[in-house]
Amino acid sequence: QGQSTDEINRNLELIGLTNYHYYILIVVGSAWASDMLWIINLSIIMENAGEEWDLSDFLRGLMSTIFMIGMFLGSYFWGYMG
Repeated sequence: QGQSTDEINRNLELIGLTNYHYYILIVVGSAWASDMLWIINLSIIMENAGEEWDLSDFLRGLMSTIFMIGMFLGSYFWGYMG
């Protein structure tokens, strides 16, 4: 019906890495780095915004937690869709 795992692995070894694979690595790596920059920027922004808006430490933490929960749910959903 289909190829066995050994046949697929053998074919992948024959193909090797091409320019396309390096291109995909750069694109996906850039997207991942962009996501990580959002998290780093959030910590900087929350410190300044918390002082500007007189937010308590609890509210600052809550806003950061909500962001992380959104990242988790979005990653889970899009991982499932992929």
